[in-house]
Amino acid sequence: MNYQLNQRLFCVTGSSGHLGSQLTKLLEEKKIKFIKFKIPRPTEMDRNLKSFYSKHVNEFLTSNKHVDTIINCAATLKPKNHEEFYFNSYFPILFQESLFKLNEHSTFINISSTRIFKNSIDKYSLSKKNSEKVIFNKGKIVSIYPDIILDKTKGSYSDLENILSSKIPFVPVFNPGNYFYPINCSFLAEKILEISLNKKENKRKIIICGNKKISFYEIVDEINNRNKRKIIVSIPSKYFKLFPSFIKNFFYKSYYLQKFEDSDFLNHINKNDYDIIQTEFKL
Repeated sequence: MNYQLNQRLFCVTGSSGHLGSQLTKLLEEKKIKFIKFKIPRPTEMDRNLKSFYSKHVNEFLTSNKHVDTIINCAATLKPKNHEEFYFNSYFPILFQESLFKLNEHSTFINISSTRIFKNSIDKYSLSKKNSEKVIFNKGKIVSIYPDIILDKTKGSYSDLENILSSKIPFVPVFNPGNYFYPINCSFLAEKILEISLNKKENKRKIIICGNKKISFYEIVDEINNRNKRKIIVSIPSKYFKLFPSFIKNFFYKSYYLQKFEDSDFLNHINKNDYDIIQTEFKL
């Protein structure tokens, strides 16, 4: 691949996260010029969040006028307050608007999530849906929707391992629960870099996922079988609709406990609206 190394300057936000750190590692290996933008977070004195983030974004872009492509990996996975929810929802919008005012030929790549295609109403999913409503209004935009990233010891894999390491001897899991097309972070980073170097189209929506359909129950069972930690109690997903409303709402709003529906997001989208990239997945 011709990366046109001498003419491109990338910027990565969220570079300390799982995907962001993999991307910066890849950029270094390819000897591609890039800078990191560590986004300041407001204090209690910063009541106007729009003004706060706009100020810091404009200062950064003014000081780095040669940035050609922004890859926005920054997000709070479990927003706990208004500021964190606002950051996920509106920071990408403020960033792209400021970028295109200074350089209308630049590219803004936003990392979203396939959770926006599901019935999830936890704060992370809702914040991503909010951002999606207006992010395609201006400029050269690429929105990337990765499915669940599963790599040993990191991210969602680590979260599930922690649950399976609790003192409770058994873990109830909906079966089959949501269906996923898991992806390895290294492949995702490679594809994002490929996409970022393709400037032929102004606006694109791209789903990146694995080629193997796996249920939430199968993922939990596979991780558990490696250490035989727990007794997995299978709860048929069809019984979820029999639960009282207050229990259903608890599951819908929980980041961890909403993997209950027997649904496949690829069957519920208009595939003409998205490019879909799939690859082999290894856990």
